[in-house]
Amino acid sequence: MDINICFTTDNNYIRPLCSTMASILKNIKNETSLHIFILEHDVSDENKNKILSLKDIKDCEISFVKINISVFDNFPDFQNNYITKTAYFRFLVADLLKNVDKILYLDCDIIVLPGIEELFMQDITDFYIGAVEDVAFYFDILCPIRSFDTYINSGVLLINLKKWRQENISQKLFEAVEKYGAELYYLDQTAINLVCKGKIKLLELHYNVQVFILLQICVLLNHPLRKRLIQSIKKPKIIHYTGKKKPWNSYCPLRKYYLKYEKLTPFATDYDFKYKLKIFMQFIFLLLKDFYFILRFLLSPIIKISQKQSYFEITLFFHFKFKLFKQNSFS
Repeated sequence: MDINICFTTDNNYIRPLCSTMASILKNIKNETSLHIFILEHDVSDENKNKILSLKDIKDCEISFVKINISVFDNFPDFQNNYITKTAYFRFLVADLLKNVDKILYLDCDIIVLPGIEELFMQDITDFYIGAVEDVAFYFDILCPIRSFDTYINSGVLLINLKKWRQENISQKLFEAVEKYGAELYYLDQTAINLVCKGKIKLLELHYNVQVFILLQICVLLNHPLRKRLIQSIKKPKIIHYTGKKKPWNSYCPLRKYYLKYEKLTPFATDYDFKYKLKIFMQFIFLLLKDFYFILRFLLSPIIKISQKQSYFEITLFFHFKFKLFKQNSFS
């Protein structure tokens, strides 16, 4: 089986990119042939060699595709400091890889567990993309454009490049950004949702377990997809460290997986006691915050649910919270 995977990056995201690639190479089946395309801007030769060294885990083909970032000069900047204009590079993927008809795009803040073959085999013949719902969007009031039946998270995209070329999707994405500008609160992601609307195959939640939801207990307890979310957390296929807190610089749930695969990269680090203490204190702070939200959840007369359901949901929360505590490493 042949699998094509695409990343976009610059020099700032090489460390997490290597961890993502290490997780893929470690967990992919021996008989699977893998071609990784890296759409990059200004990545140094030193960092390219570090990426290429990952072939020691499993042999694969790695191609660097240089992007002229000036193409995106007129595009709006992201309103946070952890996403850069490299996110727009995927708009060009169908035109750049003319001999590839299907590709899996992944963000660099991801860990891939066994099962990527089943994801790539999903039939998207009649769709532009296959993707997982953005679980935070249900409660997000910041995006001015909200005319979506479903809104997907663009960190994991199974892309039908053949159909993108046939229907000029790349051009439509550029036009969407030019038309709406900053109204696209999540910019590239919202543009993809707008242009691909009606032609998105929804994938199971375990193919994009968005860690941010585990930092927001009040959201998790009241989420309309709560049961499915819990199942995906129990058996993840792809872990996506969404949000500002990243496992290489902060505490976040399921951090253990990132640390495991980082050890296989040239960026393997022996964290000192001071760093471990910082991470542990972040975890304690998060736990105390969760207790606060649970207390509000129990006492609030506004939330009209039965006492039985309340206790059931809180029991579920504690089960997973302490399971995460056992799984997480503070090293």
